[in-house]
Amino acid sequence: MYIGIDIGGGSVKIGLVTKEGLLIDKQESKINDKNNPELIIHTYYIIIQNLLTKNKISHIKGIGVGVSGHINNKKTKTNFCNVPVLNNYPIKNKLQNLFKIPCSIENDATMAALGEYKFGSTINYNRFLYITLGTGIGLGIINNGKVFTTANGTIGDAGHIIVSPYSKSTCRLGCRGCLESLATSETLINQSQLKARKTPNSYLGRILTKRNCIKLKDILNGVKKEDPISLECFSNYCQWLSIGIFNWVQVFRPNTICIGGGISAFGQFLIYTINSYIIHRVLSKTEYDNIGLKIEKLRINKKLSRMYLSKKMNISVNHLNLIENNKISIPIPLLIKFNKILNFSIKNLIDSNKNKILLKSFFAENFNLIISKLGNNAGIIGAATLTIKKIKDV
Repeated sequence: MYIGIDIGGGSVKIGLVTKEGLLIDKQESKINDKNNPELIIHTYYIIIQNLLTKNKISHIKGIGVGVSGHINNKKTKTNFCNVPVLNNYPIKNKLQNLFKIPCSIENDATMAALGEYKFGSTINYNRFLYITLGTGIGLGIINNGKVFTTANGTIGDAGHIIVSPYSKSTCRLGCRGCLESLATSETLINQSQLKARKTPNSYLGRILTKRNCIKLKDILNGVKKEDPISLECFSNYCQWLSIGIFNWVQVFRPNTICIGGGISAFGQFLIYTINSYIIHRVLSKTEYDNIGLKIEKLRINKKLSRMYLSKKMNISVNHLNLIENNKISIPIPLLIKFNKILNFSIKNLIDSNKNKILLKSFFAENFNLIISKLGNNAGIIGAATLTIKKIKDV
């Protein structure tokens, strides 16, 4: 049995993992005392002891730690961490001394990619890019079946690429206009709360009035219910994220991108919306607007009347008529609703050879965007997997 520790910006997740990558139990805890590293490590110690006692386990072989920051060359400390007080603190040595067993430490996104490769959605993928989306944005790469890093246990701080140079938004580290300042779970929640306060009678507005806060799952439920504010905020989030993904694809040329972290709970809503924005960015306006004609054909093939579809879409018949006749563009939130009812892939709506070639020139021919099977647990399982590999128990 192994311990996996996934240290995030707002909380820590600790789990018991078998050598086959099975998560037996886990506990998540908010990081309350962010000014005392000794107390933070003590909190980890208490959680591990509780898990061992609860599951009647007397012995563990190793501990793996994934941390959202750079890792020093000796693989003992982190810096530029989302928990600043842990910067240059000897996490590995402290845990080894406490438990008297081997301990390994690596970047959390790198570890999540490893966990996904060994036990998740990408078991059969030898080359892919893993994106972890939560309070920060991390990237990990598996290349030819091996973890690939450039320096500090990472492939750089991909979340800090500048996507909006004139933006006033800043990330946790103070970088202005970077992707993390515009496309984290926190920015999605904050934007949703701002919109909800202005519309107290909306779905999210009622939740905010009742609870005084909005959670990620509320926005997901809102997207499922086709709540306009949820769709708008989620679409804005995906628009920024799609810019990051588009740029990463040009640099790393992966055949597959796997999305993990808390945002991965949005599943196919996330995949479809990102794909829509990426394709919208690549295609000519004429080609994209012609999608309206394809939607009309799909509606007719499914034997749906304009009256029925307009009611399901919560738009007027005249609005639908304008869309189907390519008189107006289709906003992405509306495209999500069309997709839910008509069940189509936006890539399949493109029939111009010129634009098919254009898409292939921007992306690998078999480029694929998928959701993590391990989800929020990828970091825990990946961290444990690192130690399993080092002890050579697989």
